[in-house]
Parts: sequence; structure tokens; C-alpha cells
Amino acid sequence: MELGKKYEQSGDMVWRKIGDETILVPVNQEFSNINSVFTLNETAAFIWSLIDGEKTLAEIRDALVSEYEVEPDKAEQDLVMCISQFEEMQGIREAS
Repeated sequence: MELGKKYEQSGDMVWRKIGDETILVPVNQEFSNINSVFTLNETAAFIWSLIDGEKTLAEIRDALVSEYEVEPDKAEQDLVMCISQFEEMQGIREAS
């Protein structure tokens, strides 16, 4: 995955932080998992909050390294996995 890419939230999900949990709920009626609710772990929630169409994946990786004091390679692996899952659930799209 190219770290220079920028992603934005698709608008097909709403997210809320409820207590210690962050959840994503599909709002697009055509979405195949309309009855699904996705619960994000702390790292995924942090990544989700940074997906704004402005930050590159490299910038998000660097924020992960800073926030969680992990090695850049590990942060990049987690980021790539998380981005893939967000794409699969149609929660994000590449920013134009």
C-alpha cells in the first residue's frame, strides 16, 4: 500500500464513542451489512479518527508511532490491515 495515499471517510458510516468503545454503523441502505455494527479497538478507533482526506497514510503511521510508542514497521502493518478492513466495509475511500 502506498503511504502517500490519502483516504477519507465515505459518509456511509456514522461513528460514535460510547464509553470506552467506538462503533461504526452503516447508514447507506444499499450497504450489504446494514444490520451490522462494527466495534473498533483502540488502535482502529485512533486510525479512524485521523482519516480526514488530508493526512497521508505515512502521517497516520507516524501518529501511531508517536501515540503508542511502537516501531514504524509494526505501526505500518497495523495501519495497512486496518485500512483494508475499512475499505472492505465501505467505510473509507481514496481521497481525490
